[in-house]
Amino acid sequence: MRLYTIVRICVLVAVFAVVMPLAVQAAQAEVSLISSMEARLPSLMDLKLAGKLGETNLALAEVRTDLERAERKVLSAENCDRSA
Repeated sequence: MRLYTIVRICVLVAVFAVVMPLAVQAAQAEVSLISSMEARLPSLMDLKLAGKLGETNLALAEVRTDLERAERKVLSAENCDRSA
């Protein structure tokens, strides 16, 4: 009975050692996504207010009129982050 308890504790410690770094990495990725989306928000809102962008029912940004190269980059980066 005592060996079973020791094995259980070892398995739990091993699982924790694997899962914890993954959880920290996921949290850091989420913070990175949020900060990059916040930085793009003013440009995105300007494009929306100008009628150049809209949103699909999948919550992705879509083109309504011709965009300049820099505007297409904003759109592409936003959709990439939203998909993530």
